[in-house]
Amino acid sequence: MAVSSQEKQEKEERFYLDKFVKALNISTAEIERGDDPPDFVLRVEGSRVAIEVTEFHSSAVGAGGRPRRAVEEEW
Repeated sequence: MAVSSQEKQEKEERFYLDKFVKALNISTAEIERGDDPPDFVLRVEGSRVAIEVTEFHSSAVGAGGRPRRAVEEEW
């Protein structure tokens, strides 16, 4: 069964969110999928935190050899 691009994106977003939460040393966070936006909602010690996962391209090249960030800003 092929994985859709949406499923792939969601899996990648969750991967990076898990790394972020681990780096913050938060073991008690409840994580649920958001309505997009936000991508995720964390519940930590009674607080609700909305998380939107975005991609950053520092030196990647996009359409026509232009820096990827400039291409994304036009989108």
